[in-house]
Amino acid sequence: MRERFRPHDGPVQKALVAQLGSMRLNSAKVRQGPAVEPLHDLRIASLRVSFALKFFKKFLSTGNTDRLQDEFARARRVMAQRRDWDIFSSRIKKDLQVINTSSSLKQTILEIIKAQKSKAHKDLVKMLRSSRYKKMLRDLKELSSAASSKRKLKPQHLLRGLLKGLEREQAALQPPELHKIRIAFKHLRYACEFLAVFYDEKKMQEAIRDIVKVQDVLGEHQDAENTARMLSRLKITEKSEELGKLIEIEKKYTLDARKKFSKMYRSKRCGLRKINLTAI
Repeated sequence: MRERFRPHDGPVQKALVAQLGSMRLNSAKVRQGPAVEPLHDLRIASLRVSFALKFFKKFLSTGNTDRLQDEFARARRVMAQRRDWDIFSSRIKKDLQVINTSSSLKQTILEIIKAQKSKAHKDLVKMLRSSRYKKMLRDLKELSSAASSKRKLKPQHLLRGLLKGLEREQAALQPPELHKIRIAFKHLRYACEFLAVFYDEKKMQEAIRDIVKVQDVLGEHQDAENTARMLSRLKITEKSEELGKLIEIEKKYTLDARKKFSKMYRSKRCGLRKINLTAI
C-alpha cells in the first residue's frame, strides 16, 4: 500500500511517511529476488528513518522512538550482511581481472561468495517476512501519524548542531575517524534533504551535491577497507600469496580514497560553506 501525505503533514511526518513507503515497496522487491538495487534503496530508507527518529526526537513520542531505533538497528544488521557480500562480489570480480591468479583460486573465491550471498539473502528474506519486522513498520506508521505538527520546527537550529559537529571533526586519516566523519556527512545530507523546503532550493541542492561527492569518496574508502578485511578472513591457506595480492589492491584503493578525502576536506569542498542557516 502506497503511503500518502496528508494536507496538514509537516516535515517530520513527510520525512517518516516517505521512507516508510520506500521500505514497504523495496521490502517486497527484495523478497522476490536477490537484486542489488532494491536492497540498496531499502537500506537507505532504513538509515534515513533511524536518523529522522533521532533528529526529530522532540517532535515524537520518546518512548516509541527509543524502541524503534533499536528495532531498525537490528534490521539493518541483517541487511548489511547481504549488502557486504554484494559489494565484496562486485569489487573482487574487478580485482581478479587486474592480477594473474590461478583458476582454482578464482573458483574457490567465487564459490564462497555465492554460498555466503545465498545464506545472507535467505536470512534477510526471513527477517522481512517476520512478524517482528511487520510490526516495526506498523509502529513507524503510527509514530509518524502522531508526530506533533503544533510544535514549531526551527530548521536553522537543527542544522547548526550538525554543522558545528562536523567543523569540530579533525581530518584525521585513520579509518576509525574517517568512519565517524562519513557518518556525520551522511547525517548532514539527510538533514538537508528533510529541511530543504525551508531553504533556497538551488543553494541547498548545490550543498547536497557537494556533500554527496564527499560521501562517495568516504564510501569508496569504507568499501575497500571492508573488502580487504573480508579477504583476510577467507580460509584459503593454500593460496595465501595470491590472496595477499588481492588484499594489497584493496589497501591501495583505501589509501587513494584517504588522500582524496584529505584534499577535499582541506579545500573545504564539503558543502559546508554553501548552507545558509537563515531559513526562508
